[in-house]
Amino acid sequence: MNPIDFFKTVYLGDRQCKQLIIDGVASEVRLQIDLISRVRGNHWDYYADEDISNGFLVFEGVTKFELMPQGPLPNDRIDIVSVSETTVKGLYRFEFSLDAISAEHDDEVTLTVIATAFCLADAAGQKIRA
Repeated sequence: MNPIDFFKTVYLGDRQCKQLIIDGVASEVRLQIDLISRVRGNHWDYYADEDISNGFLVFEGVTKFELMPQGPLPNDRIDIVSVSETTVKGLYRFEFSLDAISAEHDDEVTLTVIATAFCLADAAGQKIRA
């Protein structure tokens, strides 16, 4: 399944970004979410049988990633998510709007990842590809 279709099976509404892990050797970026739900059908209907507590969105074959603006650390709600093909065959653009909350500020950070593949992983790191 291509990353666009696979991402359509993921529900992140009202969920929290917990951590961002960048693994340069493996060319991988992991975004930990407090709870990832799966969509089975046309839309999420409170289906919880495949929920992944403290799971990861895993981007593989990463060629580029960017956090804008620089500085604030994402640590709260995920607002906007988009996935699209790039002009380079086999590369996909993932874009997230993440809240960064601190005592001084309530910021919004955009995380952009360009990667060849996408999967999920459970809290122990076991990858889930379908």
